[in-house]
Amino acid sequence: MDEVDRMPMSSGREGDPLSLASKRTSTYWNAKQIITGTPVDLDTSKIHKSYLAGTMEEWFIPCSTCGHFQVMTFERLDFKSLEHKCENCKKSFDQVTWLASSQNGEWRAGQLVDQYGRPLTTRSFHLSALVSPWVQWQDIVAEFLEGTRLAKQGDITTLKSWQNTVLAKPWESRGERADEELLMKRREYWEGEVPEKAVFITAGVDVQQGRLEYSVYAWAPGRESWLVEHGKIWGDTSRLVYNQEFHYAENTGLLPIKVSRTFVDSGYLTEHVYTYTKKREPRAYASKGRAGLGLAVCSDGGYQGNVRARLQWVSVDVIKEESIVRLKIEEAGPGCVHFGCGPNGEEVRGADIEFFKGLCAERRVTKFRNGAPKTEWHKSSWQPNEPLDAYVYAYAALDHAFYGRVNEGLERAEKERPRKGDEPKRIITFGTKSKEPPRQTAQTEPEQFVPRWRQNHLPRR
Repeated sequence: MDEVDRMPMSSGREGDPLSLASKRTSTYWNAKQIITGTPVDLDTSKIHKSYLAGTMEEWFIPCSTCGHFQVMTFERLDFKSLEHKCENCKKSFDQVTWLASSQNGEWRAGQLVDQYGRPLTTRSFHLSALVSPWVQWQDIVAEFLEGTRLAKQGDITTLKSWQNTVLAKPWESRGERADEELLMKRREYWEGEVPEKAVFITAGVDVQQGRLEYSVYAWAPGRESWLVEHGKIWGDTSRLVYNQEFHYAENTGLLPIKVSRTFVDSGYLTEHVYTYTKKREPRAYASKGRAGLGLAVCSDGGYQGNVRARLQWVSVDVIKEESIVRLKIEEAGPGCVHFGCGPNGEEVRGADIEFFKGLCAERRVTKFRNGAPKTEWHKSSWQPNEPLDAYVYAYAALDHAFYGRVNEGLERAEKERPRKGDEPKRIITFGTKSKEPPRQTAQTEPEQFVPRWRQNHLPRR
């Protein structure tokens, strides 16, 4: 069985497909089971669990100088010289030398008996790409550096894929929950409603019974973001800011910027949301969250409802995984999320303690359903999580506005943003075609339709 971590957690109602396949071989006296694959997530990895239950063997390579057998590790690889250091004599050698020594390598087990002292009957092996003759170390280092750079911006997918496929190790999520008190201390002051670095604005709206809760975020290249405004709308929902203008500081010379894309949650009062967003497309779209990892951040859900409004599916688990990383970035730069305060540290823009508690309300947990682990996001029953949902929808609106190519879109928006005194330019809204004004044509009387069978009987002029 290959790539078992890609298998579903349960085969319908019958349970784990790996266990079911193993039971099918119980009637053969000479049956052998071979399980291979790349580990994905530590909590749910089937191949990693099988590896820990076996002999846990690794490939040991002798040093070309001292002859000490050791496992190749990425931590002892020098990025500049691309040489791997021996853990015994501390001498470094390049990839060619180590691969030549790998011809004399051997498998060594990490354990030979189980927890009851019985000899293990299952052999398990682990091998990384460092000993592969088809992969260059310079490519491994370059991919790691790129994944680290993106992870600092909140995009952990590249680094996770690198760890799974190169080191053959499962990914362990760090930071199950953000801390609201640390976020409160990180608040900062900037002039104007929007900081000068921001080039694009999106909004997310969570619909609740009797009120709407919304968050407006400004974005800069590298997905650096600022909370521009958070608030609640009670009763009359027509005041929803889907096209509101926000102003920069006077000394920047920049023109006001509008909210370019708004995602409105349609899980509650669905038809009302469809009616509202249909009239305001493409600046506002109805959206609905869906659980699951490995999905696209935003995908089209087609036309829905009686008014045929466009629905957008939002992968909430994927965005929440990234939000945990972004909220922990303290240094200003790519991926960092900024929260504002007044000149004297007073609360402004709705960034109070209740907002931060709602932003950090959910926690990542792993539960077992039908014997299979499943990753879920849970919140306390008494703690509202509307600020987190609003951030998720605002983040998805950003991805939707640039068709998934967010970094390129933000860099383009930075170059094209207008300044005071510039000549008016033709503005193209993202996701729509520019509309030309109707041409002026001379008004003529419509021609009268005459059936063909009567044309021969009409009098000639």
